Amino acid sequence: MLPVINMPDLVEGVHFFTPPPLPPRDPRFVRGPSELCTLAMKWDGTVSADGLIVQEKVDGIRAVFYEGRLWTRGGNSIGGVDHIVTVLIKLEQAFGRRMFLDGEFQVDGALRPTLRHFANAGRYGDAGRIFLFDPVPLEDWRADRCHMPLRERLEALDAAAATLVDHPASVLPWRLCASPGAVQTEAAAVWTRGGEGLVAKAPNSVYRRRRESAWMKVKQ
Repeated sequence: MLPVINMPDLVEGVHFFTPPPLPPRDPRFVRGPSELCTLAMKWDGTVSADGLIVQEKVDGIRAVFYEGRLWTRGGNSIGGVDHIVTVLIKLEQAFGRRMFLDGEFQVDGALRPTLRHFANAGRYGDAGRIFLFDPVPLEDWRADRCHMPLRERLEALDAAAATLVDHPASVLPWRLCASPGAVQTEAAAVWTRGGEGLVAKAPNSVYRRRRESAWMKVKQ
């Protein structure tokens, strides 16, 4: 017959080990948003009580500036833009802090020469200009936590860029529309002169690195 084992006798005097909490994970290995910038959805034809801020949708390449370089929304470096980067560094200094600047890069006013310049990686020299439409403090962009409303961000961008005259960087004009009819009127004016359309945004929207319903494309 097997001996009867008294379980309390086995654990008497034994100290069970409780592992200490793990140290914080190195932020370099924390998975962040896959997108570099906010992406827009299609406008559903409605306008909230706060209205919509509208800006022309420039037909070019989405371009973002941070850490002294210009990148596509996919993270590809844009070459042949030293003349733009020089101005954006000065604009960053006007903010008094490191910034992430969102905009659209365009060469010769059209998409095709823009794509050709990008494909050539600037080997034929500097060309083009950038149309800015959003500034985000760099540390907030990295953490994806910019809570400043869009209207305040645009007003800050206008103030910082007030000295930019005849430069290859400018701020896209913006206007608050209170009704669907007002949005359509603004869009029709863009279409009449051959433009692509508008991007309509909620005035109180925060900046998030993902496709966001607060940003909407208004296209024919």
